[in-house]
Amino acid sequence: MLETIREYATEQLTASGEEEAIQERHVQYFLRLAEEADPRLHHPTEGDSWLARLEAEDANLRGALAWCEARQDMLEIGLRLAGALAWY
Repeated sequence: MLETIREYATEQLTASGEEEAIQERHVQYFLRLAEEADPRLHHPTEGDSWLARLEAEDANLRGALAWCEARQDMLEIGLRLAGALAWY
């Protein structure tokens, strides 16, 4: 059922003409999250909670990285994202 909903939502997003803008906002959000998490992953009291937060968003992080890889104009942002996630 969830896959059917996901396919429908993807079709609607593509039809709206807003897919690229939404993807860019998605990448920017997860870049900010990863850059905020990066220094905190090594903190003795905060590290575990930040690791759990990143693990909960694993599929979104992977999707953002994949989208950056597929777009020539997003390679720099993809590298920043990958760098921020290096310890993750």
